[in-house]
Amino acid sequence: MVVAGMWIVNTIKETQRELLILKRLQDVDIQEDQNAVFVCEISVEDLQGEWYKNGERIQPTSTIKIRQEGTKHFLLMCNVKAEDSGEIKFVTRHVESVARLEVEELPVNIVKPLEDTTALEKTRVLLDCTVSNPRCSIRWYKGSNVILPSERFEICSEGCYRKLIMQQVALDDAGTYSVQVGEYTCSAKLTVEGKKSMTNFKHC
Repeated sequence: MVVAGMWIVNTIKETQRELLILKRLQDVDIQEDQNAVFVCEISVEDLQGEWYKNGERIQPTSTIKIRQEGTKHFLLMCNVKAEDSGEIKFVTRHVESVARLEVEELPVNIVKPLEDTTALEKTRVLLDCTVSNPRCSIRWYKGSNVILPSERFEICSEGCYRKLIMQQVALDDAGTYSVQVGEYTCSAKLTVEGKKSMTNFKHC
């Protein structure tokens, strides 16, 4: 019995020594919204493994697929984002393989620029533009001054749509307004007409 037990132990140890990484993970460098595929091949068939990202175990989701074909193990990450960048690791028993995932943000630009607007004093004014990336941040300016949200200025983002809403616009709100998105800038002129001037215009 002791001999048989020793034979079993030796067999297990021999199997463990034969477990090798035949094909290691390769670094992946892609842009946002593309798919990242990692493949690791080991020397033993039908042996389960685990995937990790930055030390945390990866679980299958609607955008993350994990599968195995014999000695090959696959990790598919769909529509990756910049925040998905990090260390990817495959582990099975005592062996592991590590690679890097680098996701480059999509270039940002202005798809639909601001347009010149004329408004009547004490009315509501909307300035809007469309950007190429819904996750990009922008800055609004009047002249060289940054516009911050307040009771009169509302800054909204809806997907790629960006808008600046001005409540009860005043005559001194007239001027040049601009949007900065990364390296891109667009501007438009806001003209505010007083009610008195509009009344005089009607009587001409």
